[in-house]
Amino acid sequence: MGETVLKLRQWGGKTLRRQLLVCFLLLAILPLLLNVVLSYFSDRKQILENRDQIATMDVRQISRDLEMELEAYENVLYQLYTDESLSELAVQLDQQVDTAVVRNQLRRQLRSVFWLQDHIASIMMITKGGETVFYDRLSFSGQTNVSLEALGQTPEALFTAIAAQNGTTYLPTQYATYFNGNTYDLFYLGHRMTGEQINQTDAVILMGVDAALLGEALEPNWLGADHQKYMFIYDEAGRLIWYPDRAYIGQTMDGDVLEFVAEHNRLDSRELAVYYRTCQPTGWTVLSVLDCTTFTEAIDQRLVFMVGIGKYGRLCRAYLKEHRPILYTDLIVTEKLFPHLEEIDTACRERLEIIEKAMMQQEGVTEALKAADQMAWVRSMNSIHNRAEEIVLTELVYC
Repeated sequence: MGETVLKLRQWGGKTLRRQLLVCFLLLAILPLLLNVVLSYFSDRKQILENRDQIATMDVRQISRDLEMELEAYENVLYQLYTDESLSELAVQLDQQVDTAVVRNQLRRQLRSVFWLQDHIASIMMITKGGETVFYDRLSFSGQTNVSLEALGQTPEALFTAIAAQNGTTYLPTQYATYFNGNTYDLFYLGHRMTGEQINQTDAVILMGVDAALLGEALEPNWLGADHQKYMFIYDEAGRLIWYPDRAYIGQTMDGDVLEFVAEHNRLDSRELAVYYRTCQPTGWTVLSVLDCTTFTEAIDQRLVFMVGIGKYGRLCRAYLKEHRPILYTDLIVTEKLFPHLEEIDTACRERLEIIEKAMMQQEGVTEALKAADQMAWVRSMNSIHNRAEEIVLTELVYC
């Protein structure tokens, strides 16, 4: 009986020790795990916010560059519709005065502005009476008006639409022609004549611009080469003004734009984010479709490396996250954050050791002092460590 009681006591003691060990491990590990999880979700939120910020800046910058490009073509159009000599010739053409001579003079003047911008494809004048004079470099024949055929409207209808507007009229991109081995899609800028010698409704100018201009304007990637995206432009009616697959240009999107993006996804990813901005004065919307895979992969890797960061690596990470969020997100997405933090942590420890040894030698903090007055030695070492650490943090972490 006594032997049985002894065994039970021994077993009970082992169980208690196990329970205490488990409790100790839980108390030691749980705060660390909780910190890792909270840090993970905090980083996830910031990465996604920074992604949105960078992508928004990207589409904003590209759309502004596009507006500047279009403004250059509006300036060319301005030179035409405010030219008094053109105004006089337009009046004579509408009144059937020396028609052949007037037409030749008008063609020469229209042709003279072609080389002011690279993507001008055609320029046409339409009078109130439906007379047209044009210069078109997408046709070998001076008798073929490619723009008029592409638009599919009568001169009278075009005149009415453009003359009714006070400002520049933008007509959506349409397939124009196949010429000299290339396919051309054109969009159009139109304005009524405003010269002193002409009534504002007597003639309009219509300029056709190669839509390749739009594609070139959308090419820059301010996000960096590691981030895949594509961009397109559509108008208020949902017509595609520019699309990477040019077969879709001029078509109208069926349903919502997000449904169109999902149905015609051009990226090898199902994790997409969409950003857009409306351009002025066209009313066109520039839309960017971003592959989010690199961002989500970076987020998922957070749990793998979080525990292994040293003190100075953690301080560096906190500094980057709070004060340099763009760099912080870029390091995460390019998988350079943790190598960078490990490098900083190692460099800080090595630099700290060098500075502490130099200060100890300079201030006479030796083993002899430690043996003679241990408390004085401890105070000196704490002071040296604090000062050396402040130097290291300033030089390597908070910079």
